[in-house]
Amino acid sequence: MYLSRKYLQYLFFLIVFSSTIFKAGNSNPLIQIFFIFFLVLFLLCLNSKNLVAELKRNYRVHKYFFCIFIIFLFYVGFQIIPFPIEWMKNVAPANYELYNSLAMERNVGSISIDPSNTYFQLLNYLNFFIIFSLFPILFNRKEDVLKFLFFVSLIGFAHAFFATAWMLIGNPSTFFIEKLHYLNSSTGTFINRSNFCIFLLLCGFSGLYYILMHHQKEDLNLNLIEWLTGPTIYVRFFILFITIGVITTLGRSGNFSYLLMLLLLYIYSFFIFRKFFNSLSNIIFLILIIDVSIVGFMFGGAQLIERYSIFNDFTESPTEIILYRRIEFIKFGIEQFKNFIIFGYGAGGFEQIFKIFFITQGGLYINHVHNDFIEFAGEFGVIGLFILTFLFVTYLINIVTNIKGRLLTKNHLILFLILVIVLSVDGLVDFSLHIPAIGNILSSILAVGFTNFYFENQKQ
Repeated sequence: MYLSRKYLQYLFFLIVFSSTIFKAGNSNPLIQIFFIFFLVLFLLCLNSKNLVAELKRNYRVHKYFFCIFIIFLFYVGFQIIPFPIEWMKNVAPANYELYNSLAMERNVGSISIDPSNTYFQLLNYLNFFIIFSLFPILFNRKEDVLKFLFFVSLIGFAHAFFATAWMLIGNPSTFFIEKLHYLNSSTGTFINRSNFCIFLLLCGFSGLYYILMHHQKEDLNLNLIEWLTGPTIYVRFFILFITIGVITTLGRSGNFSYLLMLLLLYIYSFFIFRKFFNSLSNIIFLILIIDVSIVGFMFGGAQLIERYSIFNDFTESPTEIILYRRIEFIKFGIEQFKNFIIFGYGAGGFEQIFKIFFITQGGLYINHVHNDFIEFAGEFGVIGLFILTFLFVTYLINIVTNIKGRLLTKNHLILFLILVIVLSVDGLVDFSLHIPAIGNILSSILAVGFTNFYFENQKQ
């Protein structure tokens, strides 16, 4: 079946949006379902000769990035291959000792402690590979990229509106969402408020990115009426609701990350427009006013500064006593990284590691470290970390190459770096980068750097 580029874009939107509805795709069955959807989209794109030619060009131009990505996928696949346990004695001694201590009847085991979870994580990373492959060919014009950024800000608005409204009536449980710890916070269809907050942060970033792409240097003299009635008015409206959604999550680390993003973007806008008040900073100031007003109303002025303390995300609620032990979990994650330092304990394997090695009272249970970097280190070991680091460096090299080839401007590299910095700060205390829907949107935003289009109104 042949579909035009426009309908394939809409199908891409539908898949990404659907992944944000059901627990942010954060379960093994959902990962498999959305992998099938992305795979079908990929096959549909192969039906068009024009798209196939562009796909080949994308692979050719960014060949080193995709080659390293494929090596990473093979590495994750290697983690689930069964080997004789005796073979692990020297290369993976922690696995060898674990399998022997469990007195396993079979004499084979894999590098991954939880091969089933690793398999589904492999499907998740294949989704990211497909996104980097297809996004530059489906959104190959400035108008297409603007359409995508508008779409992301729109779904952020929809989620924020629904989550805030749902919070006001008490966050009722449904057959697929149970609000165990966050009955008084806006989380919508997300289970964890921190993850929901970072999802909204990505949506807000997309909206601000959209505004920046619309208003170039010749728009410095916009008056108030033009600012309120211009083509970005809807996105500004979306961003305001997204901000309310971020605030009502009541997550300090997420609010801190959102505030950090706004401040970095404001500094960036000053250097771009050479004015304190410009098309981008105006909406940022309005967001900050709303943020401070709502937080001040909800918590009182004396708690405003405390509200944005990234390491103070604790409450006295018995249902959230687990938050007091984050440092303990992080230390445990570091210890397990040291134990499985070469190959790691397998993607998605922390849950099983926690059950086996973390001695606890009262049935305490977590499935993530609450630190993305330590969890990635434990999952992939030194070898996997080297591959991921090399992959990111290659991505940056490709972006710089596109800038030199006048396919992008330096502005976009700076925006990507701002986003990475903010997510890295949040990753120190949370695990949002392990959530599939967040990974889908983040991959799509970063894939903008691989698009082959010119920005006529900007100079290098």
